Amino acid sequence: MTASLDECWLKITRAESHFDIVKSAIHGFLQPNPERIAGQLDAESGEEVYYTRRYPGTRREWSIIIGDALQNWRNALDYIVCGLVRMNGEEPSSSNAFPIVDRESDYPAQSKQRIARVYPGSEAVVEGLQAFNRGNAPEDDPLCRLRDMNNWDKHKALHTTTHVVQLESAWPVRMSEDPSAGKFVSGAFERERPLARIPADRELGQAYAEMVFDATFDIAFEGGPPLTEGLEVIETLQQIGDFVRFETLPRFAQFFA
Repeated sequence: MTASLDECWLKITRAESHFDIVKSAIHGFLQPNPERIAGQLDAESGEEVYYTRRYPGTRREWSIIIGDALQNWRNALDYIVCGLVRMNGEEPSSSNAFPIVDRESDYPAQSKQRIARVYPGSEAVVEGLQAFNRGNAPEDDPLCRLRDMNNWDKHKALHTTTHVVQLESAWPVRMSEDPSAGKFVSGAFERERPLARIPADRELGQAYAEMVFDATFDIAFEGGPPLTEGLEVIETLQQIGDFVRFETLPRFAQFFA
């Protein structure tokens, strides 16, 4: 009995088309807008507070498309195992699937069920792709992320997203004669969390410093599986897709020749 990787490639292509839709939508959503960082006088503290404005909500339809992309990438992996069973002259069962395991101690039990009756020699390739054999912690591994994100989408809820801003630097363009030190916070922020507090002149109602910020806006996962909490959406999906396309499928081509 023969099989091929053609259906796996079709699934990958479909996943990538979903990803392209999400990527284009996010890039369009994050077009530069100088209104995004603004200052407001805090009468109680006497400071000019610069903060990220509350954005319009991220698009719910992104969550549906993200789930579709994840499912197709996961399907491609499972199709590999089913194809390997067919190449060995057998028919795959409902237990056959591509195992993705965090700990080496758990792998024998999982693999015994998932990759039973695959083409001889292919078992070592499947095992070699596990995070524990590539020196990756599960939270940093694209296959482990794919597994958890796909399971979350199938069984629990949609993957929700939120806005974040990374403050790279800030500098004054005007200072008074005697300003106090400003307070700056760097890192990722959500919605209206302050980026900086600058001493203000209470009588004039203005800051001692006019500030220019170098900041990067992005969309990150929020409230999903722990492995992806706070990760940037585009970067995370890109890593998963690249690993499936470039690191996983090519290693099995030898068994389908």
